[in-house]
Amino acid sequence: MASMNKSVIEFHFRENAQGEFQCRKCNCIRKQKKGTGYSNISTHITSKHSAWKTEMRSGPSTFSVSAKAQKFLQENELI
Repeated sequence: MASMNKSVIEFHFRENAQGEFQCRKCNCIRKQKKGTGYSNISTHITSKHSAWKTEMRSGPSTFSVSAKAQKFLQENELI
């Protein structure tokens, strides 16, 4: 599977003031060092929220999927 891009991560997480990432679905806090990619965060999405692809396609009404995220989904045949 292709690595998740920033837009996909932003769809599922919000960064708090301490630089930690909080899952929008379960409020779990994940730490991710700057410049190390998103492996820790993407692992949470794929292991805890198996319907993440469907959620991105439908998207919560308060968060629109960016063009970059849409492109990622299309290129990886997720939509």
